[in-house]
Amino acid sequence: MRLILNTCLYYPKVFYRTRSRQIDDTLTKLLSSKQEESNRQSIHKNEHVTIHDKILKIPRGTRDYHPSQMKIREEVFRTIIDCFKQHGADTIDTPVFELTTLLREKYGEDAKLIYELQDRVDDDDNNEKLALRYDLTVPFARYISQNKISAMKRYQIGKVYRHDSPKMTRGRYREFYQCDFDIAGCYDPMIPDAECIKIVVEILDKLALGQYKIYINHRKLLDAIFTVCGVPDKLFRSLSSTIDKLDKLPWDVVRNEMINEKGLSPEVVDRISRYVHMHVGNVNLIDQLRNDPQLSSNKLAIQALHDLDLLFRYLTLFNIIDKVIFDLKLARGLDYYTGVIFEAVLTKYQFNPKLDDDQIAVGSVAGGGRYDELVEKIDPKQRHVPCIGVSIGVERIFTVKEHQQTQLKTQSKTVETEIYVASAEKNFLEQRMKICAYLWENGFKAEMAYKRNPKLLDQLQYCEKHHIELCIIIGSSELEASTLKIRDVVTRNEICSYMYRRLSTSSVSALVKTYSLPIDNKCINSKYVPKYRLSLIDRETSVEKLHISSLPSVNIYIKRDDQLDSYASGNKLRKLEFLFADILSRPKCHHIITAGSLHSNHCKAVAVLAARFQRQAHFLLRTDRDNHDEQILQGNPLLNYLLGAKLYLISKKANIQRDIEPRIQLLEEELGGKDKCYAIPIGGSDTVGLFGYFDCFIREIIPLIDKLNLGHLVVPISSGGTMEGLALANYFTGNRVRIHAFAVSDNENYFKTHFNGILKELELDHLNQFVNNNSLVDICDSYVGLGYGRMTNEQIDFLHEIIRETGIIFDPVYTGKCLWGLYEELRNKRIDRFPTDGKNILFLHTGGLLGLMNPDFSNQWLLSSNSHANHRMRNWMTL
Repeated sequence: MRLILNTCLYYPKVFYRTRSRQIDDTLTKLLSSKQEESNRQSIHKNEHVTIHDKILKIPRGTRDYHPSQMKIREEVFRTIIDCFKQHGADTIDTPVFELTTLLREKYGEDAKLIYELQDRVDDDDNNEKLALRYDLTVPFARYISQNKISAMKRYQIGKVYRHDSPKMTRGRYREFYQCDFDIAGCYDPMIPDAECIKIVVEILDKLALGQYKIYINHRKLLDAIFTVCGVPDKLFRSLSSTIDKLDKLPWDVVRNEMINEKGLSPEVVDRISRYVHMHVGNVNLIDQLRNDPQLSSNKLAIQALHDLDLLFRYLTLFNIIDKVIFDLKLARGLDYYTGVIFEAVLTKYQFNPKLDDDQIAVGSVAGGGRYDELVEKIDPKQRHVPCIGVSIGVERIFTVKEHQQTQLKTQSKTVETEIYVASAEKNFLEQRMKICAYLWENGFKAEMAYKRNPKLLDQLQYCEKHHIELCIIIGSSELEASTLKIRDVVTRNEICSYMYRRLSTSSVSALVKTYSLPIDNKCINSKYVPKYRLSLIDRETSVEKLHISSLPSVNIYIKRDDQLDSYASGNKLRKLEFLFADILSRPKCHHIITAGSLHSNHCKAVAVLAARFQRQAHFLLRTDRDNHDEQILQGNPLLNYLLGAKLYLISKKANIQRDIEPRIQLLEEELGGKDKCYAIPIGGSDTVGLFGYFDCFIREIIPLIDKLNLGHLVVPISSGGTMEGLALANYFTGNRVRIHAFAVSDNENYFKTHFNGILKELELDHLNQFVNNNSLVDICDSYVGLGYGRMTNEQIDFLHEIIRETGIIFDPVYTGKCLWGLYEELRNKRIDRFPTDGKNILFLHTGGLLGLMNPDFSNQWLLSSNSHANHRMRNWMTL
């Protein structure tokens, strides 16, 4: 065309003389040439698309799983695996391909569906012929044989391959997952079989797929029926595959196949029909078959009916008999089955031949049976290892779950992000990265935008799209105030949750300090030393002389830990400095669980700190009262209630290991798991809490030893943590004083056992001997009296006089009972415990003032001291 135009421009005369025909010929040739070029480009383009279509198309009978579908898969797998583990199964894995010779002749007519891999000459593998595994059962039998295993309970999840005609809407693929549970070994009849069926029921119930039925039959019974009906032995297995089609095809079609393809006579087929169409109920059908003239004399039938009768009895005991149906049409086409066979079918999703192929009809979703001879056929020495197994059809379950989700029109959350870190201004990338790092290090699932200066709207829209509920928004004003805004993405409201308290530097960071032992840290392995300590005590508690007129020659000093903060929590606060530091170092931990008596000072102290640091306290309180008793909410229980703690009343006789610990574990599960909960033992007496008095001894008591000429340290014990911390610190600093622990409950053996357990946890077992021979600490259980929280009238009268004489309140649970024990030892001149060596005594007042508000104590106090009360209480109501 360009040539023509040039010719027109430069040679006009020639152009005009050119004949019309020549011009037409030239134009035709040029247009034809252009059309050919256009066609070539089009063909090339089409070839390119076709090639790429082939590359991008997934193979027939397979599928990709999108994030929302993967979410469903993960939940289904989790449910199945949890059930398998609940029944005590181990797990294994086997290669995705096996030797072709192993797989052949194991699947009957279905053997044609095995994917055989293309031969490849290779000297290293001796030209092994390989095939993709058809199921997980034959590889498991090979595993049992090759490893010479005689008994095993195992589950396995893996992909298998079948060259089948795929029906995607029915959950039938060429590549799909199987979830198998098998029991191998010689056991009493039908016990493992019943458990496998029980597992199917549990899984289907938990997956909530709708109503279902489990059809049960016995391969030996089928063989017996074939025998009495006149079927040749060689057709048994192939005829089983034909019978197995009755759940998809009408009887007329199956009948024609038996006659025309299997070569059976119409009379034989009609006799088979009479049996397979029997429906009179489970037990009644067994009775009817036992009375059948032909089957009653067949050994296989007698054995099979005995097995089924026993199986139904066990299924009744497992409370699942209403889920099963004895169905003689069930055959399961695989050759290796030898006994009980079963199949679970969803009644809502059964195939309806009147509907088109797009219907959601998945058929069976689980199936299995007994295969007692498979290992024997594989094993070189023909070892006999009976097996029973079940396979869960997860692909079909996925199809149903996806259909359910589509009908509900719900969108699942595909990412597990809990917090999104956003910025409202520019140049906050580094701050966002720091906060993300903090969140990741403390167990949160968090993310942020991968841009230096993302728009706030884009960040919030990302949260909405991915169902991220919380968004931290940072800006210059927040950083200046050392705060973080947390927005509820759904409501668009700013919230201040416990998480905010934890992240805010102004609330906790100022109180939580790193901790190191105040002595050579080689004495205790550093991994057991707490990393942090919460600064709750800002001063040393006072020490004063305790004047007891009846003991004029004895110098007793008292350390006033009863004056510590958090509502006079006493020794509890020292332990909680370390325990709460551990709690606050776990950002996900919101619930605090502990136990104690109804008026426990330990629980009250935990309630105070839990409220202060925005945590939820849960208390298991031992009492003989119930929640309708009007005296329940008095004293410490009333304070606990006002502070927001949740109270759970348990028996006063509840045992720690047998009753309390299982309840704490149950509560943890209800509250979201261990990562969201922190269980503090009774009294805070564990390897963390004991450092409260370990540190106190070194920092506050050691300086008093020389100053006050101390030789003895006296302390009450109830849970043991205070005594253990003091004793260890005293040991590692040279045993400068003798520690005497007066029990207010339990006996000497209990506390020694507890102490030895603590030493074991700290890898200090070599000190057990010093606990057992009383050289580490002297434990005295002679003054427990009537038990925990109960004193005799003599003890109460003594305590009343001491309080009046000294002006110091001693509670009747801990310090009062301990002081009574010390008084009796000194009054009776127990020189083996307190020798007359001129050394003075330090009495540790561990607190417990609010325990006096227990109405039981006040009533006991007044009954014992009635004469004193009458002297001080005068009735002036009539004046």
